[in-house]
Amino acid sequence: MEYMQTAIKCLGVGTITYLAYTLIDGLSTYVVPTKLHRYHHERPGSTWTLVTGGSDGIGRAFVDNLLAQGFNVLIHGRNETKLSRIQDELSAQYPHLLIRTVISDASSTQPDIIALTNAVASLPGPLTVLINNVGGTPPGTDFSPVEAQSTTYLDALINMNLRFPTQVTRALLPVLKTSSPALIMNIGSVAGQLPMPYVTTYGACKSFNNHFSAALKAEMRAEGLADRVEVLGILVSKVISASTRQ
Repeated sequence: MEYMQTAIKCLGVGTITYLAYTLIDGLSTYVVPTKLHRYHHERPGSTWTLVTGGSDGIGRAFVDNLLAQGFNVLIHGRNETKLSRIQDELSAQYPHLLIRTVISDASSTQPDIIALTNAVASLPGPLTVLINNVGGTPPGTDFSPVEAQSTTYLDALINMNLRFPTQVTRALLPVLKTSSPALIMNIGSVAGQLPMPYVTTYGACKSFNNHFSAALKAEMRAEGLADRVEVLGILVSKVISASTRQ
């Protein structure tokens, strides 16, 4: 009986320790001062960031902040007219920095990843930050039960939130490794942590995103690259954007 009590106590202490570590590790992402200057390579204005889905909402906020921090920015989107307008506005606001755009439909089953890799290859400087921000729901958001949602809608949802960021990361990892120290930031959602009805597939995609970030971070450690390529998975809740006004 004494051995059993000791074992239970040890299990309890171990569980509490693990949970405390997980909580502290998660919160540290949000409270530790930014290390963005690390990815300037001590030369502000010489390095580049890629923000997918950078024309609206969270992505646009990242673009504005990165420019304010002295980074050149490559903005991904699917609307050429909107991207051109944003590029003109930002170029006037930050004349000492460079802003470029790249077009690819993230909701497509066969997204044009080559367009992104070619755009990155043509940059007059190293890409040191990749922000996989693109996501959300396709036009005509459908909060019906899964069986009532169309194949086209579900495919677009999966492509935008899962397939596209995975393929972009795969394609650009070699680039980021050579321009280290570098950062990959994947923008997830609390929907991937808290199962909710009527956003079943979206939540599952975001759960994948959260796990992908944690596993890729572990992979960088296993490959001895943790100091060269940092991986962050950021959870966000509802925000006001082009697709969500309330």
